[in-house]
Amino acid sequence: MKKIALLILITVIFYTANSQEILAFVRSDDYWGVINQNNEFIIDSTFDGLYSTVFKYLTPSDRAKLIYHPSDNAIKFRNRNNYGFIDVQGNIFIHPEFDEASDFMNGFAVVKQSVKYGVIDKHGKFLFEPVKSKIIDFSDGMVLIQSTNFKFGFLSSEGQEVTKAIFKEALLFSEGLACVKYKGKWGFINKTGEWEIEPQYKEAKSFEEGLALVIISGKWGAINQTGDFIIKPDYDKIQDQTEGIYRVKKNGLWGMIDKKGNTIINQEFQHIKNCKNSFVRVKKNDLWGYYTHEGRKLTECKFERVEDFTDGMARIKVNGLWGYIDNTGVIAIDCQFVNPSEFHYGLAAVKLNDKWGYINKEGDFVIKPVYRNAEDFIRMD
Repeated sequence: MKKIALLILITVIFYTANSQEILAFVRSDDYWGVINQNNEFIIDSTFDGLYSTVFKYLTPSDRAKLIYHPSDNAIKFRNRNNYGFIDVQGNIFIHPEFDEASDFMNGFAVVKQSVKYGVIDKHGKFLFEPVKSKIIDFSDGMVLIQSTNFKFGFLSSEGQEVTKAIFKEALLFSEGLACVKYKGKWGFINKTGEWEIEPQYKEAKSFEEGLALVIISGKWGAINQTGDFIIKPDYDKIQDQTEGIYRVKKNGLWGMIDKKGNTIINQEFQHIKNCKNSFVRVKKNDLWGYYTHEGRKLTECKFERVEDFTDGMARIKVNGLWGYIDNTGVIAIDCQFVNPSEFHYGLAAVKLNDKWGYINKEGDFVIKPVYRNAEDFIRMD
């Protein structure tokens, strides 16, 4: 009996701890706060405004506190003109002392203090002495900078110059290489600043899972890190890889191929959108439907609009209203909402009578519509 009681207690503690990791931003009256799935405030609603994860240069204002979407288990906020960071309990772990700040990504954030830029860790410590060159971002152990003449270069994670700011355009390092534009052509440099693939492409994108998209002779293809074409340059357009799948356009129609260039879906659609969570959205005769990544039809093209699958559910639009289908293609919640959110961790934010609440996958309200605004639930460890 004691073992059973102990097991129940452990289960309750485990559920409570994990449920409190799943949080959402909500706006009650004029202020934003953070709730868990039991509708309990983890961070009181004391912030004037909520912004997206996009790094924005905001003009100075008299607002006391602005809160941002979390990134990398940290929440950026602004107190008057300075930026700092809080944890999911609302505790300040980096005080607001920066003129500008990006979100944390992989444990680091780019900040500006006075006239210098730097990269900090989650203890607020600088990786290297701040520099006057503008730091664009930090990725793969390399720092992308922009000089006063708007050219780009790179520093190491110790702040040492790897390349001078000589590139007209540059992308972040990915898989050990950076895509840069030099004298009108794109090529790839390594972490010593040497050319790994000479500049020769009209357009190019960063490496992802061993391949990079490039344009040569007016056509898109994909090369490996030695510059060999794995997908021949034969397409009018190739969209970025997601889950090992590329969307391709040829002769005005879209299809889908794998990383070896094999056809998965024939080029017969007006458009194909995001390859995400094992499904793609396809458009034919001005209506939308779904296919799987294996090329199997999930639904006919019969919806006005469709969105990506998240948490096993996807939003669909019929007669101007939104509902949800499950990942078998069955309509799970009838089209009745004006602009509902995606499902995350079993709940979706929906609006009813000008107030937001949260429904479960059966369409029942779990958190009643009492908020002026409500964001998706996310996991914060």
